[in-house]
Amino acid sequence: MDWKHRGKYYIDFTNLAWIPPTDTVDLRFGLKDSNKTIEAFVSNLTNQQEFSSGEVGADAMSYNPANVSQVRVILPPKRTFGIRANYSF
Repeated sequence: MDWKHRGKYYIDFTNLAWIPPTDTVDLRFGLKDSNKTIEAFVSNLTNQQEFSSGEVGADAMSYNPANVSQVRVILPPKRTFGIRANYSF
């Protein structure tokens, strides 16, 4: 099991835009012998849906550091699950 915590952090110079704290849990379980491995996994087990990251930006055609007019956010990864299997000769 992997648990990742990231506290609240600000994404602009004025500290008005921020990303809230997030907790993400990933889970893996597997079995292995001399030449076979099988593993089941779930990423984002708790289905955390807060924005995962952000940054300030500006229009590329009229960039002026004193006039940053955008806050861009990155959506969180979706919950994914699956099974991996390996066989070695």
